This record gives sequence, structure tokens and C-alpha cells, in this order.
Amino acid sequence: MPNAKSYPWQWLWDSCFHAIAWAGLSDRRAVIELESLFALQLANGFLPHMGYQTNPQASLHYWHTAGRSDITQPPMYGHALRVLAERGFHVAHLYDQADLALNYLFESRLDSDTGLLRVVHPWETGCDDSPRWDGLRPFQGKLPHFYERRKWYATKRALVRSLRRRDGAAVANSDFDVCSIGFNALAAFNAHELAFLTNSKPLLEQANRLAAAIDRRWHRESTTWADVCLAGPRDSGAIRTLDSLLPVLVSRRESCIAAAFGEIFSDTGFWRPFGPTGTAVNEPSYNPNRYWRGPVWPQLTYLIMVAADRNGRSHDARLAADSLIRGAVTSGFSEYWHPDTGKARGATPQGWAALASDALMSTERLRPRSATH
Repeated sequence: MPNAKSYPWQWLWDSCFHAIAWAGLSDRRAVIELESLFALQLANGFLPHMGYQTNPQASLHYWHTAGRSDITQPPMYGHALRVLAERGFHVAHLYDQADLALNYLFESRLDSDTGLLRVVHPWETGCDDSPRWDGLRPFQGKLPHFYERRKWYATKRALVRSLRRRDGAAVANSDFDVCSIGFNALAAFNAHELAFLTNSKPLLEQANRLAAAIDRRWHRESTTWADVCLAGPRDSGAIRTLDSLLPVLVSRRESCIAAAFGEIFSDTGFWRPFGPTGTAVNEPSYNPNRYWRGPVWPQLTYLIMVAADRNGRSHDARLAADSLIRGAVTSGFSEYWHPDTGKARGATPQGWAALASDALMSTERLRPRSATH
């Protein structure tokens, strides 16, 4: 569980980050975390975003099935498996389940017109209250004119009721049908990571097609990749949030990658002393104290660190790693923190802030060696 009081269940992408943190500490709980996650998988490959193992009946308050949720979350298990495998953990017994889970997404959620994967609830993106959802037609009449977390939560509850399910899993939602760029970037990235481990040519081809579709959504004027809303206007706008720059993990367009990193590490874009903000500082919706409106999120900082490293931008990777360590320690390993002060926000401590352990390992590897070293 990410936090025993605020988050007393198991969450999909949280567990993948927990596994990476355990691996950084050479602890076999890295494997157990992923085994527990895949124990929730359905025969068709669907992997729920929540598991209620300690009280299965509690899930019925929201969902249709005891013990689990009906929706999914960013599929971070491909990357987690690669990290564990490269650190000597035995995880090959989970490869087939991970492949099945990714293929489920490509088969059940692919929009043929855009070539992108759909999400059917804001919770599936992991970025629950992102300002990118504010102007979508499905939300008209359901959201307040200004952001209030309590009213947003009520809206998300209503969106659970409009889900359409098939074979035990949500597959559509007439009130929320969005191709989230952040979710798609993580799906393509994790498909690449798993294909690297398994040498699966079909999975690699799917990942490459998805990455190409993502790059078609580059919005040059706003220096970001833009979502697509399928339940209303085709363009959701291009509000500049950090997760909308996660295509730096998979993009093949060097000019877009350079522009995106320029935004992330600019103090007029996202960069602050304790890491990159969740929303660009010059966006009207930016608020460093509000949930998903501006604080630093450790899991996103970690992903930017990985993307910078993979793109050969060692200086940027070190900056991200250092800010993740500094923010985690200053905040007491909180769920998210204030970008200028590091003050704790959300649940404290929160499991994924332990990614700072992995960042610490990375800083030692990435730090330039002196001539006499």
C-alpha cells in the first residue's frame, strides 16, 4: 500500500515504482510486489489499477467486482521488469503476463483513426485532476468554474457510473473518451522495455507504431504533445503539463525532444529548485499548492531522469536525480511537494517517493569523473 492511512490498497503504477525502489535497495520485495500485482490479472490480459487484497468487499463501494477495480492505469510494469532483470532479479516468469497485459491495451483500447490508445477515466491516466481535462466537453456542467478538489472528486465518482464494461473490465465511457498523450507515451515506453527483454518483434512493432502516432500530436506553438478528445472536439487543447512531455521517452523527432527538454529545465517552463512542476509555471491553471495543478511529483521526476539518461542528456538526468533526492528528503518522502520549498503535500510518507533511492544510484553513475579520479 502506498500509504497505510490515505492509500490502504494496491495501485498498479505505484507498485511498479515500489518494485524499482526495492530493487535499488537489493530487496527481494521488488519481485514480490510485481507478483502481487499480476495476481490480479484477468484471463483476457486486463490488469486492474487497484487491488483490495486485505478487504475484497471494500471494492464494491466503487466497482462491480470484489477485490479489484474495473479500470487500469499506466502500464509501468515493462520498465519495472527491465530494471529488476538488469539488477539480477529473476523475473522472467512474469514476462508472459506483462506481454498479455500490454497486448490487451493494444487490442481493446486502440483508436483506429488516431493510432492512439484511449482511456476511459481520469484515474486511468494517473494524473487525476489534470487541468488538461478542464475544457473537455464531457465535463461541461459537471465541473466547477474553478478548481475545487472536493467537486472534482464527485465528478470522478460520476464518471465511474458511466463506464461501459466487457468481460470484467471497463472498455468505454461516453462521458470520458480521451487519448491521453502521457498514458500513450508510457504504454509505448513500457512496450519497448518489455520487447527489449523478450525480443518480441510484434510488441516492438506495436510500440513503434504507437510512438509514431504520438509524434503526430506535437503542438509546436505550445511546445508540447497534445491529447485527443474522442467524446467531443478532436483537440483537447495543449495545456502544458509535465506528463504531456513524457513522449521524450519514445519520440524519434530530435527537434521535439530538444524543445521539450528545454521547457522542462527552464524556469519559465517547469523547472524549480525541488524539481519540475506538474503544470507549467506560466499556465493560468498553475498552483503549486493544488493537487495536480503544480506540485512536484516524484514518479514524474524519475521518468524525466530516465528519459534524459536514455537520450544522452547526462546533465539533465543529474539535475532531475538531484532534485528528486532533495525533494524526497526535505518533504519526508511525501506523495508530492511544493516546487519552491520542498514542503510536504499529500500523503506522507508515500511509497513512490522512495524512487529517490534509485536516483541516488543514478547520480553516482552519471556524475562526471574528474581527471584525477
